[in-house]
Amino acid sequence: MNKGRERGQIPFPDLRKKKNNDWSAEDEKLFNVLRQWRNEESERRGVDPSRVLSNRQLKKVARKRPSSSESLASVEGLEAWKVEEFGAKLVELVGQG
Repeated sequence: MNKGRERGQIPFPDLRKKKNNDWSAEDEKLFNVLRQWRNEESERRGVDPSRVLSNRQLKKVARKRPSSSESLASVEGLEAWKVEEFGAKLVELVGQG
C-alpha cells in the first residue's frame, strides 16, 4: 500500500472534447445543409430532430460524403431504417454540397 504513495498520485485523463482537426469548411457547410433538411423533415413529421438524424450522424455523413445508399449504409451509427427512409435524399444533398 505504501508503494502507491511513493509514486505519487495518478494523473486523471483529459476527458474534454478534443477539436477535430480534419473538419473542413466544406464539411461544415454540408453539415449545415444536412441539418437544415433534418430540421424541416422532423417538423414535417412532428418529431424531435434527433429522431430523424442526430447531429453526430449528420457530422459523420458530412465527413464521409457517401455517393450511394450502399456507402451511406457504411456510416457508423446510422441505422438501416434511416438509410432506407432517408438515404436517397441524403445522397442527393451530399451530391449538391
